[in-house]
This record gives sequence, C-alpha cells and structure tokens, in this order.
Amino acid sequence: MKLRNFNEALDQSMDMFNKYFKELILKKIPGEFHAVEGAENEILKMLDMSAGIDLLHEDIKGNVRGFASRIQFDNNCWSTFTIRKSRESGAKTEYEKRKYAIKHNCLYPALTFQGYVYKDEVLGWAITNTKSVFWMIDNGYYKIQKTGKDEIGQAEFYVVSWSEMKKHKKIIIS
Repeated sequence: MKLRNFNEALDQSMDMFNKYFKELILKKIPGEFHAVEGAENEILKMLDMSAGIDLLHEDIKGNVRGFASRIQFDNNCWSTFTIRKSRESGAKTEYEKRKYAIKHNCLYPALTFQGYVYKDEVLGWAITNTKSVFWMIDNGYYKIQKTGKDEIGQAEFYVVSWSEMKKHKKIIIS
C-alpha cells in the first residue's frame, strides 16, 4: 500500500470531486461550488480546520451553505456515510467538532457528501443534511469501523448506511 501525505490526499480528493461528482451534484442542487479545503486565505482555513467545511455551495438564489466531502477510492460502493469517531493521536474528530457545533449553534457544514470512485468510474454517492447523520448516530443506527492495522493513524468511524437513512427519511439525494 502506497502511503500519501496529507496534501497529496487533499489534492486527490478535490480533483476527484471536481472530475466525477461536481456536475452530478449540481444537476440535483443547482448553483456553484467554492473550494475551502486547502485554501491559503485565513478565513477559509478557519472554515476548513475549525468548522469542517470543505466547500461552500452557493445556490442559484445566492444562499451559501457549508458542504463536507468524503471520497473513498475503493472497488466497492459501501453506500454509507462515515464520520471519524476517534483517533489514535487523541486529536478532535469530525464527530466531536460537529456535535459541539450543532449543540452550541456554531458553524458546521449543513450538507454532508460521500462518494465512491474506483479507477474512472463513479460507484455511488449521496448527500444528506449533517444533522441527519448525527440523528442516526444518536439513535443507534450505526456500526463502528476501525482502520486497518497497517494504516498510519489508527481511527474509528461511525458508519451510517444509506439504506437505513432512507428508512428514516434522513437522506436527501442518492
């Protein structure tokens, strides 16, 4: 397994979003995307690092909302949203940051996106309201997944299935 550094992974994720998903998503939620993740601007860095916003989505009426993006490069579409629960390093996770932000009316991504790509093929994707993912977790509709033992930076993830979200009317686009 070839290890990538953070910047290479970030660049690949943004490239894959733009190449495979951006136009598909804009057909469902028209507007425009503005990159936040990896930006040099201090305010954009704050939106990324503190609020977990990877992109801003501006709809056709000019309304703006935060958008979290996770793309997995695997030969399987797992049809799930994954939210990091814990890290070996003890650093705060997406779950902790977003849970706090929701509870205290702070800024967080309104929408969460998860996509799956293998080679040059989109295997699947979905978007939901971030609060819906947390509703699923809070109500016990999740599994726990750990990273492989050979991966650097061990972590645990909440894994929330799209089909389970559909049963509870918590998914908006797939």
